[in-house]
Amino acid sequence: MFTEPNEEVTVFMNAWYGSQYQKWPPPANIKPILVSMSIQYNLYQQFGEAAEYLLQNGPVGSRDMHTLAYLQKIQVPSFFSGDMTLMLQTPSPNAPRGEEIIAVDVPKSYLDMIPERVMQHVTFRTHAYTNHTTTFSRFESAFSRLEEYSRAKLVITQRIDVALPCVAMGTPVIVINSDDIYDASENHESDRLAGLTDLFHTIDAHTEQDVKGWFAGFN
Repeated sequence: MFTEPNEEVTVFMNAWYGSQYQKWPPPANIKPILVSMSIQYNLYQQFGEAAEYLLQNGPVGSRDMHTLAYLQKIQVPSFFSGDMTLMLQTPSPNAPRGEEIIAVDVPKSYLDMIPERVMQHVTFRTHAYTNHTTTFSRFESAFSRLEEYSRAKLVITQRIDVALPCVAMGTPVIVINSDDIYDASENHESDRLAGLTDLFHTIDAHTEQDVKGWFAGFN
């Protein structure tokens, strides 16, 4: 969509703000709806210097609890909104749910822990796409994935952008919370999951000593 330079545009600002190439605040002609925002540590200074913009256009909906804590620290009215993908609806509500179990970008070390009786039904998928040449092809692929996840018996993943749409569509999902998740480490779980783990089945590999046993006992 292209607009005239001074044309006012209303924009939902739901996004992950963590790239060094992202600039804040937006241009003056954008009328922002500040909801489902995840602000990363490396942009705290940039957002802090533009706190007045947040104050003028708030309150701000935080996608995760660490963003909420940061906004409260700089005295910006805010609330925990969660992610906007939790509002997604099933693309094909009349389609029957099958027996397929989908593993999305699950490291082999964890796949090896899943019982054979489960692995017999597993289909493997990835969100690490590099061959899309147009915006339309990206949307088409995303919609196809949503349709597939909506019909699955179970989805296993480490990707928050897979887990939350599954929750919205009523598909059972297991999230492996480990240091393989972006921004996590051996001793620090991902801030992106903070406040969201109650929405799905979670294996916390930081504290769970018997991940293989957890899988074996899951029904």
